[in-house]
Amino acid sequence: MNPDPLFSHCSIPQGPFPKNSQLKEHGLKVVYSLLPVGSLVLVKACNWPWWPAILSPDPNVEEYVRLDSEGYVEHYHVEFLGKPHTRYWAATKHVELYDTSFTKPKCRNLRGAMRKSYEVAMEEVAKVMEMGCEERLQISHFQPQELLSQAQRLMHAIERMLRQCSNQQDNQSKRDQMIRMWDDSIEEDGDTLIIEGFRFDSAACLEDLMTAGTKK
Repeated sequence: MNPDPLFSHCSIPQGPFPKNSQLKEHGLKVVYSLLPVGSLVLVKACNWPWWPAILSPDPNVEEYVRLDSEGYVEHYHVEFLGKPHTRYWAATKHVELYDTSFTKPKCRNLRGAMRKSYEVAMEEVAKVMEMGCEERLQISHFQPQELLSQAQRLMHAIERMLRQCSNQQDNQSKRDQMIRMWDDSIEEDGDTLIIEGFRFDSAACLEDLMTAGTKK
């Protein structure tokens, strides 16, 4: 269907697609279609391999897309499968619908915890592949109400810690008060201590103390 006869045959390879910078020079841009929330996708993040994920709302704002100034999709919020689940705002050009023909990265390129997480992610793909978008969202690990309950539990824990600190301060104040009262009740008369009216004479040994006691 290409009007150019040099490219109007299926046997001719497709020409290279221009870069975004080249399109901008001519006032053009790539417009990505809106993928439905709950879609199973592949995402490229930083130096990680393409990783299976689900399009899900950001639990903080309850939105799963960010739009540019012209109203086109700029970022998707995704929940990566694997262990543990993590979330990320990915640029649209790094998000693709999951294809069953996807070739998994060679395991030797993944090590340690990342390799284990990827194996778990692919097991999860097999489970959610036949699910609808709504079903996938129901098993999402980042639910807004879950974050709210976590915040409430955190607030309760902070309140308990504050009460404990307050009680400790009260107990310390009581101990300080008792020490001051104790100090006020002690008098010295030479080598004799007078505590609450009782006299205590110093002695070099037990016999001296017994003798001092009998003298009284």
